Amino acid sequence: MKHVWRISLGLALAIPMLSGSAAAQASAHAATGTTSDNAAALVGTWEGKYTSDHAPSAPMRLAIAHDKEWSARLEISMGDAQMQSVPVRNVTYSSSGLSFTLDLMEQACAAQAAVKENALRGTVTCVQGSIAFLLTKQEK
Repeated sequence: MKHVWRISLGLALAIPMLSGSAAAQASAHAATGTTSDNAAALVGTWEGKYTSDHAPSAPMRLAIAHDKEWSARLEISMGDAQMQSVPVRNVTYSSSGLSFTLDLMEQACAAQAAVKENALRGTVTCVQGSIAFLLTKQEK
């Protein structure tokens, strides 16, 4: 059963959820690569908020892992609702940071993130608009 949760960004972004589905629960995996010190700094759980000019900020959690492949698990809240998993795929690392694709409003949205001043800063860009996020690394 498919449930759609809405984020009001003035442009009505939506997060499709596959309730009880392994697709919504599983981490996404992508390209392999070596780990530099900068890349190693990305590994871990990051928490904070996302913001938009058209909606109030809300909680966000991004868990990043690197074994043989990069993977990520994203949880996001819409207003007062509890955190919901969002499918993430195509996780890659380059010298400019981490990039991945997430599915919002039944479409692929591009995300870019990099560690700057001890925070993970990034953007998610969709056809309807974009959101920015600022996350801090959580202790193990």
